[in-house]
Amino acid sequence: MPVSLEEQILNSTFEACDPQRTGTVAVAQVLAYLEAVTGQGPQDARLQTLANSLDPNGEGPKATVDLDTFLVVMRDWIAACQLHGGLELEE
Repeated sequence: MPVSLEEQILNSTFEACDPQRTGTVAVAQVLAYLEAVTGQGPQDARLQTLANSLDPNGEGPKATVDLDTFLVVMRDWIAACQLHGGLELEE
C-alpha cells in the first residue's frame, strides 16, 4: 500500500530528529525542528498545544516519544491546525 505524502513527511521529520535510529526522539528536539521549519517560536499556541500532546505527563526536557505515538499525535495536531488556521511553512 502506498504511503501518503503526509506519512512520508512525518516519517522524514521523525528520522531527522532520530539520526542514530534509536526509535525514540526527545520531544524538545521535535519542537525545535518544527520551530526551525515553520519559523514559529516556542510561544506559538499551536506549538504549545503540540508540546502538551507529545509530553502529556509534563516531563519537560526528559520527555521522549516513539514513532507510533509521534505519528498519532502529529496527525491529530495537523488536523486541528487545518481546522483552526494552518501552520505556515517557511519557503
